[in-house]
Amino acid sequence: MKKLSLLIFLLFIVFTSFAQSKQVDSLKHLLTIAKQDTERLWLNNQISSKYQDLGNYPMSLSHALTSLKLAESLNLKKEIGNVYMDLSFIYGSQKDKEKSIEYELKAQQLFSTINEPVNLAIATYVLSSAYADNHQYQLALKYAQLAYQMVKNLGNRMTVLQQCEALTTLGQAHFGLHNYLVAQGYYQQSLVNAIKAKSNYGMFINYQGLSALFNSNGKTDSCIYYTKKELETAKLVPYLPGVIEANELLAKLYATTDPKQAIGYYQHALLLKDSTFNEQKIRQVQNLTYNEQQRQRELQEEKEKQLEERKENLQLSAIALFIVVFLLVALLLSRTRTHRRIIEFMSVLSLLLIFEFITLLIHPWVEKLTNHTPVFELLILVALAAVLVPLHHNLTHWLKEKLVHAQEKVVGKIDEEQTEE
Repeated sequence: MKKLSLLIFLLFIVFTSFAQSKQVDSLKHLLTIAKQDTERLWLNNQISSKYQDLGNYPMSLSHALTSLKLAESLNLKKEIGNVYMDLSFIYGSQKDKEKSIEYELKAQQLFSTINEPVNLAIATYVLSSAYADNHQYQLALKYAQLAYQMVKNLGNRMTVLQQCEALTTLGQAHFGLHNYLVAQGYYQQSLVNAIKAKSNYGMFINYQGLSALFNSNGKTDSCIYYTKKELETAKLVPYLPGVIEANELLAKLYATTDPKQAIGYYQHALLLKDSTFNEQKIRQVQNLTYNEQQRQRELQEEKEKQLEERKENLQLSAIALFIVVFLLVALLLSRTRTHRRIIEFMSVLSLLLIFEFITLLIHPWVEKLTNHTPVFELLILVALAAVLVPLHHNLTHWLKEKLVHAQEKVVGKIDEEQTEE
């Protein structure tokens, strides 16, 4: 009987994997002929989701990260947020709770800045679930209550499954805070809605919650009942981490009362665990995560560089405007009875500012041209000075004379008019 059970389980895995693999192959074919970035974005999202169902998290993560790059390049805020939620789910399934929370926080914060109330509500209750998984139950309750209020306000804009999930996260938070009766109420209320909606995933998450609740209370019979329901619906979703978890728990529950059944459940769990969480796949996920972190760092550095360049350009523009205004003031003063030395000083200062501004503009170009080689920089700057210094000297002399002469002419004309009067 035990061998037959294992054989049936193996056939289930093979059949499910075969059907899902065929869907993945079809989507991959469409991806090769897709012409628009928006098409490629949608297909990568679908492929990532199918790989999640197969428990192939390295491939799921790879396609999700490709979707993220495409969404960022197209500046599609809503799609970026959706990919963040997918990444949160992938890392959560890999037991990387911190990474899961990090991406869900990004999603929740992004949706709060754009007009996407439904997505914001979903991201908020998923964030609550991520905090509960990480044993941060006060934060889980905070976001669960916030999400539930959002869901209530949105009414029919939320699907039955989404309403179920919001109730379930309230159950998770209260369960973590040892409010068992309150938690059980939320789980059962959510379960009724999930059964009405015929949602396998909705039923699974509530059976999972009730199983954990009765297990913590030492009610073994109830725990076994709901864990079997959890296993049944996890297979139907399909959600392999849920199948593994349910098999492991049933193995523990039957360890003392029925060792044969316990061994059977343990073998089922071990079989799936080896294919889903083996060392090679864990390493692949770690490598993809590292590469994405590097890419995000480079993007941040590029943003900071652009911001710095923008600040420099604004400062240069302000300096150029100041020089023009200063020169205009000098020209205006040359047509008044201002002292000669003041005119001479302002003319010299104007030209000095212009030539120093030219040097300031050229210097970054010189650094780039010479690749920051001091010897070549010195040679170019000396050659530049050899041209600018004599030019500066001649222009200074010409401008001083021009302004002073103009000023003397104006003053002479004013004196003549006063004498005639």
